[in-house]
Amino acid sequence: MGNTMSNKATAAQAGFIASLANQKGADAFATAFTKAARLNGNMDYNPHSETITKAVRRLSKTAASSLIDNLKNA
Repeated sequence: MGNTMSNKATAAQAGFIASLANQKGADAFATAFTKAARLNGNMDYNPHSETITKAVRRLSKTAASSLIDNLKNA
């Protein structure tokens, strides 16, 4: 349980979020990511330097779950 990666967003979460982001649009994803990233210490998302999936994988599982909720409500 000492593995810090175990707290990171799962591939399944990242894939689901990427699918939601495609449905909701880039602006909705960016806004939802910013809200969720507050749980991770205000990480930024830069669409020019990373994919949605890569950005999501930097989040904790809790933050990724929050991102899913934010996107569903977008």
